[in-house]
Amino acid sequence: MSSSAFSTHLMGGEITAKQIGPLEYEINMVLYRDAFGIDMDQTQQYSIFNQAGQNIGVYDFNFRSSVSGDQVSGFPYGVEPYYFRDVITLPYGGVYRIAWVDCCRNEAILNLTYPLNDNMYLSTTLTAYHSYHNSTPEFLSPPVVYLPVLTHWQYNPLPVDTDGDSLAWVIDNVYRNYDGEYATNTSYPCGGWELPYSAPADTFSIDHQTGIISWMASTLGNFVASVLVTEFRDGQEIGRVRRDMQFVVVPSGGDEPPALAINGEQLNMHGNPQFNMVPGQTLKIQVTGSDRENSNDLEIYAYSELFADTNFAASFTTSENGNNQDGVFTLKADDLFVGESSLVNFRVTDGLWNYDVTVVIKMFETFVPVIDEQTGFLVYPNPSEGQFNIWLENPIQGAVQLEVRDMHGKIVGAKDELQVFGGENHWQMDFDLLPGLYLVYLTDKCGMVSSQKLVVR
Repeated sequence: MSSSAFSTHLMGGEITAKQIGPLEYEINMVLYRDAFGIDMDQTQQYSIFNQAGQNIGVYDFNFRSSVSGDQVSGFPYGVEPYYFRDVITLPYGGVYRIAWVDCCRNEAILNLTYPLNDNMYLSTTLTAYHSYHNSTPEFLSPPVVYLPVLTHWQYNPLPVDTDGDSLAWVIDNVYRNYDGEYATNTSYPCGGWELPYSAPADTFSIDHQTGIISWMASTLGNFVASVLVTEFRDGQEIGRVRRDMQFVVVPSGGDEPPALAINGEQLNMHGNPQFNMVPGQTLKIQVTGSDRENSNDLEIYAYSELFADTNFAASFTTSENGNNQDGVFTLKADDLFVGESSLVNFRVTDGLWNYDVTVVIKMFETFVPVIDEQTGFLVYPNPSEGQFNIWLENPIQGAVQLEVRDMHGKIVGAKDELQVFGGENHWQMDFDLLPGLYLVYLTDKCGMVSSQKLVVR
């Protein structure tokens, strides 16, 4: 693939790798094109580098013409996805980088110094095992490219991993390669990159629990950023993928984005909607989309790895409700998934603008209410027969002290040091308590005290 043409039609893209056999991988790339730009070159090549940085080959992608080129619905201007695929067998286990490059970025991009001098470099890092399965993470939600100026906006690329590995995501720079014909193992941040221009109280940021990107753009124009997703297994980094995407801020014309309400939502300690469930329960999440200007064109979509997992019975249906659009997400799972957490991203579109809201779903052995205070914790079951559980969600590692006091203030049970790990913590307690009302206190290393009432029957 030659990069001699000024292909300023490129708006973004990503590369992922799916394992389909022992050291055998399906390499997928999607590129997004401005429909008013130069035609997409259907001949694309990629390079693979081993852990030592050696190029083990340059390969041809197969262009998937049957699914490429149709404009993405829900945008005010034309955006076309183009899909490419290849199947390779890696020579041995280890860490590989899969990379692609083409010229050039849009010279109208405002948050790069010399965007027309920067080509677009996409890559993914993969750890291939002889005896274990490992595919790279992937993005489930299609990109949203256009948004109105001076309006709060949300979009979630929804990174997931089919192998169940842990993921962390951040907003990052976009990258370039040297001006050559093929991608190399070394890439460079595009010069002068900064976060897209934002209103002071609503800056371009990503939620570290859900992946929601929120932003109020302060300036008309073109901006670029990438979502970098890092994959971990047993605490070790084993892969990285990146979605490189351009965002175009345009006048709203007095037309606000549609709104999406989650019926019966409870906000967790991170401020995100969350629903807790138990094995065998059928969970129904009802959502309502509304729009004052374009109610006739309303559509709601749901994206989640739960739809592809045969161990879950997940479905999503929509219906009209006057000028609104209603949706119902239904989920049922068994006890194999106690302790698991999943995301469902709902997207409402009015044919012009898009708006995403992401819901957290967690499964517990017995019902646990949503923790809605950052310093709070839960005591359950409550009422209790004497034994009870404590559930604490905390981003900071350390230790807490537990005390159980009766209504006279007498300590009837205590634990001097409960080790707290970042995230979710669970302890079982049995202090042989008599029937009555008690107060359970947790005190952290800074002296902050939280309390919950406990009823023993």
